[in-house]
Amino acid sequence: ALSRGDVEGAAFALEEVLLAAPENHHALTRYAEALFTLGAPEPRALARHYFALALELCPASLRALHGLHLCAHAALAALPRAAKDK
Repeated sequence: ALSRGDVEGAAFALEEVLLAAPENHHALTRYAEALFTLGAPEPRALARHYFALALELCPASLRALHGLHLCAHAALAALPRAAKDK
């Protein structure tokens, strides 16, 4: 689904994978990447959670660490815009 650009479909498929293998840090990371790609604040917050969970399972996962860094950067970048909207 990701190769076709169907990120929502890929996220759904990865949810099914996580039901079968909840401690697979590769699947957790891929799911978090799909959520992050959706771009909305709520899926990005959930992506941060799954990246952190993947890091708990495999502290050596540079891919999960990089994803967590991207989530933090996106959250910080959104702060000034949120303050301007108020």
